[in-house]
Amino acid sequence: MTHIKEPCTFSMKIESPLKQFLSIFIDLKLVRLIPKLGWYVGRTFTAALVSSCASIFLMFLVSLFISALIDGKSPADMAPVGVAMISMLFLRIAAEMLRERSTHATAGAMKEALRSKIYNKLLKLGPSYTDRNESGSIATIFIEGTEQLEQYVSYYIPYILLCILIPSSLFIAFAVLVDFTTACILLAFVPLVPLSIMLSNRQRRLKDANVWNEFKTLSSFYTESLQGLPTLKLFNQHEKRADEIRIRSENYGHTYIRRLRIGILVSFIADMVPYLGYGAALLYACIGMSMGTMRTEQVMFVLLLGPVFYEHVIHLGMYYHNSVNAKNTISSIIELLDTPPLIANPKKSEEKTLLPPMAIRFDDVSFGYEPGRKVLKECSFTVGAGEMIALVGGSGVGKSTVVDLLFRYYDPDNGSIEIAGMPIRDIPLDILRQNLSLVSQDTYLFHGTIRENLLFGRPDASEEKVNEAIEVSSLDDFINSLPDGLDTMVGERGLCLSGGERQRIAIGRAILKDAPILILDEPTASVDAASELRIRDALQNIQSGRTVLVIAHRLSTIRNADCILVMEDGGIIESGTHEELMNLGGKYADLVRAQEIAEELTYENSDYCCQAI
Repeated sequence: MTHIKEPCTFSMKIESPLKQFLSIFIDLKLVRLIPKLGWYVGRTFTAALVSSCASIFLMFLVSLFISALIDGKSPADMAPVGVAMISMLFLRIAAEMLRERSTHATAGAMKEALRSKIYNKLLKLGPSYTDRNESGSIATIFIEGTEQLEQYVSYYIPYILLCILIPSSLFIAFAVLVDFTTACILLAFVPLVPLSIMLSNRQRRLKDANVWNEFKTLSSFYTESLQGLPTLKLFNQHEKRADEIRIRSENYGHTYIRRLRIGILVSFIADMVPYLGYGAALLYACIGMSMGTMRTEQVMFVLLLGPVFYEHVIHLGMYYHNSVNAKNTISSIIELLDTPPLIANPKKSEEKTLLPPMAIRFDDVSFGYEPGRKVLKECSFTVGAGEMIALVGGSGVGKSTVVDLLFRYYDPDNGSIEIAGMPIRDIPLDILRQNLSLVSQDTYLFHGTIRENLLFGRPDASEEKVNEAIEVSSLDDFINSLPDGLDTMVGERGLCLSGGERQRIAIGRAILKDAPILILDEPTASVDAASELRIRDALQNIQSGRTVLVIAHRLSTIRNADCILVMEDGGIIESGTHEELMNLGGKYADLVRAQEIAEELTYENSDYCCQAI
């Protein structure tokens, strides 16, 4: 199996002291994940900065206005100040509206970019990744993980920058307009919030990782329980499953509360800092006023602008507390995005195009899903262009693995696979899969209409082509019996339809795709006899002129095959036509006789039940 090492394009080496400092509060790797994140954050930061400056000037003007009134000036004398106050108020309102709008735009752009990257990465990783990882965990990262980053990106990061700029600017303003000591008192309490974040980071990371892992596990378990609800009901295990969900929810709750204690400590410090700093500065100013070292307007300046000094520090603590899961979410996303694909798509210079005849050749192919456990062992066979070849054998002998390798969901550990005389490693994945159609035993239909599911085969198909596919796949009688016809909803995974109806839609989809190679993976394995007859008729209609590989469960369906390959223990042990293999009296003949006996017993039992009734 080929493992392709890709550069970790989303990792970021932090070298400068500024980056080292910022990395304590911001996960800088996130910047590399989201295009134009700096622009979006900068826009939010600018709007918040204008709003803060307007608020500062407003409070400054209010302090001048009140001080002037206390000193005996008339309101008319202060009219220009009043006009300036109203202007600053409207400027603040406008800036806050722009900030809020920019915040939502940032969140939307972030979620769109991340989900697009995650989904495109999953497409590159293919079924080999999704088969080995819980779908619930992947869905949690894709949906909930990106949602949890909203507070982090839209609020927390901009306020980190404001926490540095605003207190520094106000420190200078207080030092000039009031006095240096008051400015130092106010500034001394500001670092307590980032300091508490730094001190709690090490312990918090471990607990946050536990919370995030517990959350992913719980989400995955809950998703699996919903998907398997009919089975739980069937075996009367739904109450037991409900108890397990309750226990897992309680465990998650306990883990979350343990983590929450650290967040509460940071929030407590962030809440207390403004009161302590503001109270100390105001007390010092009042003492100065009583001693005659401070004027009224200076005290009013401290009284009104002191809270603004800590406004963004309060926000920092609040947004930090609301986005504590973000770093673990980012780690999960980066881990997924840095996962190297098992399958290498050929480079542009190596791309080749498939040309007829469309023959398939397996040459000494060995493969195992897990190290040390080979499913295929030096397997060799050829499917000639335009031929129908059948693979038969017991469960677990590697028949469906042949399909996985043909579609390049995996690469063989040894040996080679060729289509149209070309190694499939040299064929671009989109061209390879464009030339293959599959009708499997477990047909997947998407939640939508019959028409929408048929058009997955060819989205641009005309109405005439769709109707032709319906007729060839023996769907016309079924669709004509439906009130909404082609616009009938099939339900999630096609559960509103019978197994035979789902299979015929899959055949119609394959007809629309019109690929030169058709793979039938036990398409009649789990349908009733009446549905099997319709499906067999439909398959007969589409096999003409195509290279067909059939994986057969019901051996009666492949008696007309050009060649039947019998698999056992990962290799081919017999090959020939139906008559040749029956005359040989080997494994295939045993399988045919065993299936005939089983069908006779089934018929006798059903006949006995009918007589008893």
